[in-house]
Amino acid sequence: MISSDLRLLSRGAVGAAAGFGVAPGSSLPTLTGASVVALNESSAARFGLRPTPGQYTAKVTTANGTIKAARAQIAMMDVGGLIVRDVDAMVLPDEALSENLLGLSFLSKLKRFEYANGQMVLEQ
Repeated sequence: MISSDLRLLSRGAVGAAAGFGVAPGSSLPTLTGASVVALNESSAARFGLRPTPGQYTAKVTTANGTIKAARAQIAMMDVGGLIVRDVDAMVLPDEALSENLLGLSFLSKLKRFEYANGQMVLEQ
């Protein structure tokens, strides 16, 4: 398992929806039903997560089939000003994941989260 602090810089809030910010050049995290936060290798590397080939031991099923991923632990993750610690994550090859996914390993540590009518509400 690899470990790093991850800070996603605030992009601001739009209405009641928390805005997601990202490091320069990274993709915006997408809210999904994913069980853990999922980062592609390029984005993970920007945050100091650089798994070695031997660390890709987890098998995950995606829309593109089953692939190997590296387990990671994000010590601190800041999304729209909400700080969550000790977030489980997976690093997937770039070709397997075009967008980073904001999974339940982050969302389940919030008091409330919902998405309706094009707005996301995150409450800590």
